[in-house]
Amino acid sequence: NIVLQVVGSLVVALILNQSFRGRDFIRNWVILPWVLPTVVVAIVWKWILDPTHGVANYLLTNLGLVAEPVQFLASPQWAMPTTIFINAWRWVPYFSIILLAALQTIQRELYEAAAIDGASTWSQFRYITLPVISPVLNVVILNSLLWSVNIFDTIWLLTRGGPIDYTTTLPIYIYKKAFQEFRFGEASAASVIMFLGLLLIVVVYLRKLFREGEEIGGL
Repeated sequence: NIVLQVVGSLVVALILNQSFRGRDFIRNWVILPWVLPTVVVAIVWKWILDPTHGVANYLLTNLGLVAEPVQFLASPQWAMPTTIFINAWRWVPYFSIILLAALQTIQRELYEAAAIDGASTWSQFRYITLPVISPVLNVVILNSLLWSVNIFDTIWLLTRGGPIDYTTTLPIYIYKKAFQEFRFGEASAASVIMFLGLLLIVVVYLRKLFREGEEIGGL
């Protein structure tokens, strides 16, 4: 989830930062997947991926890419990758808007000077773009990490943790233990473990960011 969301949002932001026809229209509507209610997203994607009447399987079979319909949400092989893709599809627009705002703070003169000096596009991205947007990018990574660990509604509406627990994440596990099996002790213990794990991740990550900030400030 983190890789798809961060890399995908950075690519989308870089594209939207370029000048092309229809850019303003796309900028206005790219956020649509994120603003849609989760239940709407789940229902639409379940319809698209339906093995009998879904658009995805219709296209795949007619193009000859698969011999028979793919059970995207009911197959142990495809359930988790499909759920990850849908969740990333929903959150990439949100993060891309944040990164686009960071990209627009970069002065164009820096790229012009680098181009005059013979810097390639990759060099400009590596030595100008990434350092400038790194504080915002770090926040995006941290948010993506926390929200990916905490995700419940999308997975529950799509697969309810199945098939055979292949998409049962820790929040799904806690919910099942507490409200389906009524084993509140195990659910409470898992909740505490999850809280401590997330707290440790946040503390370690924030210390890393503060050290990087101090080093940059010292330079």
